[in-house]
Amino acid sequence: MPKKDIKVPNIGEFKDVEVIEIIVKKGQEIKKNDPLITIESDKSSVEIPSLHNGIVTELNLNVGDKVSEGDKILEIELKDNQVETQLKTEEIKTIKKENTKEKKIEIRREVGSKNVIVKDFSKKTAASPKVRKFARELGVDISKVEGSERLGRVTESDVKSFVANKPERNSEKEFKKDETIELEYPHSEFGKTEIKDIPRVKRLSSKYLMNSWTNIPHVTNHDEADITELEEFRTSLTDIYTGEKKKITPLAFILKKLSDQCRNLKIDKKELFGGSMTITSLGGIGGSFFTPIINYPEVAILGVGKSQKKQIFIDGKFITRTMLPLSLSYDHRIIDGAEAARFNNDLKDNLGKNFAYKLAV
Repeated sequence: MPKKDIKVPNIGEFKDVEVIEIIVKKGQEIKKNDPLITIESDKSSVEIPSLHNGIVTELNLNVGDKVSEGDKILEIELKDNQVETQLKTEEIKTIKKENTKEKKIEIRREVGSKNVIVKDFSKKTAASPKVRKFARELGVDISKVEGSERLGRVTESDVKSFVANKPERNSEKEFKKDETIELEYPHSEFGKTEIKDIPRVKRLSSKYLMNSWTNIPHVTNHDEADITELEEFRTSLTDIYTGEKKKITPLAFILKKLSDQCRNLKIDKKELFGGSMTITSLGGIGGSFFTPIINYPEVAILGVGKSQKKQIFIDGKFITRTMLPLSLSYDHRIIDGAEAARFNNDLKDNLGKNFAYKLAV
């Protein structure tokens, strides 16, 4: 049977665009208009479809390869009795096949002599390549997402809503209490042991920590903010009457009150819900970077370490600056790495140079 090379079609002015997905595999039967690969430029991602029916006999690309117009994607073996007909510009290109069990494309005549192709989209979800790529990054089967646009077309908002409303897996079922790891040697063989009860707060929080760590794909972005001017300003304020140091805002007193209520389990439980992000600090204890665990159903948590004076190379020389460690853990299903990095950059600017600028004006 004859074979046919499938090449990259005209993709505009783009050259050397990256292949981010190989959708088919060797030996797979494909139909006309089935997607073969997905390519991505700086502006968009596009699926390259097949122009023929056949069976894939050779793959010529891998994920990460750079392609341009005319590059060979793969080779297919054309099916029996397949005839190609090239029509004029105002007509469409059709493939006629005999004795086939595949569903035929219905062609009907409308508005004079124009031919219109009517396809059955009932088995394929309508969505742009960008939305399909977004769904793949989140591990979402886009065919299960209900589209809100015309004809059920799926948008990024639909995918995010699907992820947010996805039923939570039951940690109790996945990690049964009676499933324990048998130790080959008991600890008592190595010395004196003492068994203690787990504190109540840790017992209560363990279930939520396990649920969050198991069900949320955590990624942590570490960075440092230059807070030299902020610290100098904070420590320079004095009361004009007593000469004693004073706080910048009442926020410190509010935080202290809330902290005391939490430690003594007197805080209203409702106060712990309704947020989208948490800030946690180890600055009063010590340490630099760590990986804070997201408080489900929130999507991020910012961990703040202890500030330290460091030698930073600025304008050709080392200068002593006060640096604050930042550790941002985020739900990678909702937030991508670029968004997290930009968030940290904005936070650094507002704690650093923007803070000093606002004081000046």
